Parts: sequence; structure tokens; C-alpha cells
Amino acid sequence: MGVSTAAIILRGSKVLLAQRMPTGSMASRWEFPGGKVEEGETPEEALERELQEEFGVNVQVQELLCTTEFTHKNTPFTLLAFRVELEQDPSILNAHTQIGWFELDAIQQLHLADSDRSLFENLKPYLKLRFQPGCSRSSE
Repeated sequence: MGVSTAAIILRGSKVLLAQRMPTGSMASRWEFPGGKVEEGETPEEALERELQEEFGVNVQVQELLCTTEFTHKNTPFTLLAFRVELEQDPSILNAHTQIGWFELDAIQQLHLADSDRSLFENLKPYLKLRFQPGCSRSSE
């Protein structure tokens, strides 16, 4: 079974999502940034590497929020979603056509990659709680 990672990056009451390139599997769909864990990497190291490669950013990987499972090209994967803090805003787009900050209601309307749709459903309770008025939005 493969392992893949997803970055849950929050800003106020919005979540960062990236739109895939218009070619390949799940073309032009929106996703939580991240990618596959390579041999010898921890999931946290893989997420740091992926975000550096895809956006030219350094990050701090925080706690694991949830997991889900999916199959890609007949290979089962576990998808691990971590809360991630950006050290700076993304400056380049190497693997996506655009990024955006989205409220929960807007995310529900996006054409998400299949694995990310499942992940989003699992994350909704956490995100709703996080975005409630009076809830601390600062780093823990």
C-alpha cells in the first residue's frame, strides 16, 4: 500500500487548495497540496519536500488531522492529512495552474480530486469547529 500526504493550510476561515494541470489523471481538479511518500521518507518529510517542489515554500508540518484511503491505478493508498503552517506565501506553481483560498461552502462546490473529496468530508467537522466565531485560529 502506498502512502500519500495532504497539507491542510488555513488562513482565517479559508483553506488553501491548488488546481491540477489540465492533463493527466484528475486533470484540472482541485486538491489539497501534497504528494506521495518516497522510500526512506517520513510522511512529514514528504510533505515538506512536495510543498518546496510544487510552490517553492518552506513549511512547518503540524499534527495529523485525519486519514482516508483511495485507489490510484489499482494501487491502494493511505492519504494522511496534516495541518501545515506556511513560512511564506507560495511564490511559484510547478505542478498546478492556480491556487486559491476557499471558505468551506465554496470547497463543497469545487470539482475536487476523488481522494480529496473523501478527505474533505472527513475534515469538515474539524474545519467547522476551527472556523467557529470565538475559536482560536492561531498556531497551537
